[in-house]
Order: sequence, then C-alpha cells, then structure tokens
Amino acid sequence: ATDPSLSQLVQALLGVHGSGPGCIRLHVAGDKTHCGKTTIALGLLGALYRAGVPASKLAYIKPATQCEAPDLLVRWCAAKGIDYVGGTDAPLVFYSGFTRDFMAGNQGTSAEWVKEIRDAVNKLAIGKSFVLVDGVGFPGVGSCVGVSNVEVAKAARAPVVLVGKSGVGGAIDAYSLNSSFFKTAGVPVLGGIFNFGALDGFYKWDLCQDQIRSFFAQRRERESVYGVLPESEQLAGVRESVPDMQTDRCLELAELNIDHVAASLDVSSILLDAALDPWNRHTMPIKEMLGRIGWRELNGLSNGYSNGYAKGYSNGSSSASASAPSSAASSSAARRSEGGKVRAAAAQPAAAAPSSKRARRDAVQSQAKAKGASGG
Repeated sequence: ATDPSLSQLVQALLGVHGSGPGCIRLHVAGDKTHCGKTTIALGLLGALYRAGVPASKLAYIKPATQCEAPDLLVRWCAAKGIDYVGGTDAPLVFYSGFTRDFMAGNQGTSAEWVKEIRDAVNKLAIGKSFVLVDGVGFPGVGSCVGVSNVEVAKAARAPVVLVGKSGVGGAIDAYSLNSSFFKTAGVPVLGGIFNFGALDGFYKWDLCQDQIRSFFAQRRERESVYGVLPESEQLAGVRESVPDMQTDRCLELAELNIDHVAASLDVSSILLDAALDPWNRHTMPIKEMLGRIGWRELNGLSNGYSNGYAKGYSNGSSSASASAPSSAASSSAARRSEGGKVRAAAAQPAAAAPSSKRARRDAVQSQAKAKGASGG
C-alpha cells in the first residue's frame, strides 16, 4: 500500500519540478562497500513510483563505480522505463589499475572527471522530478584521484543520506565519522538509514532504533534518523545472483525490496528534507511549493532551514533568501524532541506550532491523510 502522506507530497511537488536543475536530487552514500546503498536507492525510487511519480520523471545514476555488473535496481529501471546510468556507462569506472594509471598521468585530471560527472547528472536531470545519485563504496573511495563521494555529491549538487549498519555504539560512531567527512567539505547531510537490523536478540532492530533516535535527539538535532531496516531473509544474497537471473524473478525480488524499504523507512520525510535542502531549494520555485503544501505545515521542517523561509513568504515577501543559514544558531528553532515530548507536541491543537521536527512532520502527514480522506 502507498503511504497517503507520500502521495500527497508527490502531488504537491510534481508540477513544481521537472525542468533541468530544478528537480530534487539526492545522493545515497554508505559507510562501507555493500552496506545496502543500492537496496535503499531501489526502495526510494520504487516508493516514489508507486506514489504517482511517472517513470519519465524519475532517474538513477551511479556516477562512479567499482562494479560493472547489472544489479536489481538497474534491471528494475530498465523494465519500468526509468532512465538510468551505471555500470559500463558510468562516467567514472574504477577498474583494476585505474589509480596507478591516474597517478602516472595517463587518466586526465580530477577536474576533468568531476566535470564528466557534473555534465552526466545535469543531462540526466533534464525534465525529471527526482534524480537519485548512488554513491560508491565508503565516502572516501576515490580520494586518491580527487574524486571521492564528496566531489561526486558536490558535482551533482545533491544532499546526502548516509546508509550504515544497525547497532548502537558502532552504528552511531560510523555515522558520526562519515557524516563529518561530508559536512567538513561543505556537503549537506540530511540524516541516516541503518541497515541489516537484527530480527531478535540484544541488538534487535527496534531496540537499536530507539537508542539511535535518542542519540540524534541529543547530539545530531539537525540530522534525521529515517529508520532502521531489518534483515530480510528473502533478499539475502540476491546481489551475487542478479546477472544470471530471469527477468520475472528479478522484478519479483525488486518489488519485495521496495515493499521492505517502504514499510521500514520514513520515505515522506526523506523526500521533504531533500526538497527543502538549500542545494535543491535554491533552484526551485519555493513560493509555489509552499503554496501547494501549505507554509504553516512546513514551518520549521527539514533541518530548520524552512522556518524563516516559510515565514518570509507567509508575510508576502518574494525575496526570501534561498541560501542556507549562515549560523548554526538557527538550528535551535528546529531542536528535536523525542519520546513523550514528541507525542505531546503532535497532540497539540492545530493552531499551536509543534515544538519538534518529528512532531511537525507528524502534523504534515496527518493533514495530508485528512486531505486525502476528504478528497481535498
């Protein structure tokens, strides 16, 4: 089943985007190789497709890759008619020996490769509403040739969602390290997704999710936990067998993948956070977007960036700045609250402004569901 609030967001954002650089771009990065980046990417694209985004308005690109074999996502895109770039067609393929060749001066310059990536993403984005940029390996892969995931995200102008392992201490530590790698280079990080959650035991996925959310509420208030993805026995070991798999079986597994991601993650919040991040927001007609969804519902959402922006338009201003706040002090307006505080904020009357990021999201999604039920 499609999340009603996601369908409402899709309806509001379609018609705002779809002309070159104005589309929503998102970079899915991981804390290590085979952490589930492509699984998440397929799940997000599939959820948006089911929510009403036409195949012609979606696109996928893996600008730099270490693997040229087809995967479940590429085969699903091909079957659905979604434009994609990856494998042997990727702008940059780290084949065996590429680094030595580059250092010997036989593979051009870093700037040339970054331009190749930028041009490929911009070309793919023409006429699209949403472009998903898939990362390669862990964030630092490609640093030796000056084209790490940081350079890829910058070239694509795509804010980052980080995928990592589930757990508590190790998961949080890995997220903190990799988030810092991007942020110190000026790349916005929206939040994290934690994969391979245990189905039972001391590290059961939902117990870990509670602990991770608690950490983010205290230490990462401007970044979000989009969910912990439990392990799936049905999808275990699929990646290795995809190249020789029959198309019908591939598509069956792809739909299971999409079901699993859509049921476990807050896809609506990922889409909204990406749309309101400055890297996407400054290229889009925000006044129209806020008008479609309602600035009051968006006020204070998405890492605190939309707070002043939405208020500027609500007061009739057409010159609100689309740049990110220059001071981290603005994050206090978006301070997150967990547990009982979130539930209390979500239960406030509609006239009262929710006091936390999660509560504001709940308000948006509740209103979207109400509008859908009433036919509004």
